Amino acid sequence: MAKGAEDTAFYRYDRLISLNEVGGDPGRFGVAPAAFHRLCEARAKRWPSAMLAATTHDTKRSEDARARLHLLSEMPDAWADRLDRWEKINALKRAELDGERAPDANDEYFFYETVIGAWPPDLAPDEVDRVRDFAERVRGTMIKVAREAKERSSWSNPNAEYEGVLGRFVMNALDASRPNPFLQDACAFVEILARPAPSTVSPRP
Repeated sequence: MAKGAEDTAFYRYDRLISLNEVGGDPGRFGVAPAAFHRLCEARAKRWPSAMLAATTHDTKRSEDARARLHLLSEMPDAWADRLDRWEKINALKRAELDGERAPDANDEYFFYETVIGAWPPDLAPDEVDRVRDFAERVRGTMIKVAREAKERSSWSNPNAEYEGVLGRFVMNALDASRPNPFLQDACAFVEILARPAPSTVSPRP
């Protein structure tokens, strides 16, 4: 179950990756507050001493990153507009492998969600060294994403060519050493999200 769902499907089906968590069901798009409170009450009665952890060694992203990504469901039009803009801005950073775009649309979308969820609130887009460090962590995350999805690469049969293109796309998209409209616009969008959902944790490799 874990290998088929959490370690494969969750990297292919990424409409909102904050739902793709260990033990979660991305097909269930949230619950009503009343239902959530009933679940909490039932848990408190049945297992009053059990651990309640929002982040463990098993979770794929921290609770603050998930909280920020959850907000995208409250502003779908603004999110769609941003995605359309970023896809156009970063068009020249893509490549073509075997007649197909690289990175593919799914991995590129996963990249945008990763950046938005994990961008530290105290990181300015002109801090070249710190942004490069962040980009390196995102690159590691995206290689993992491609391998877990097992469509363009995998752990057992890594596709070095695709991973190289994917890594270069990430580093170029997050290049703070020169004028970068995507970086500026992404940071402006993060500022909007960071007010109700601050994040201080970078993506895990």
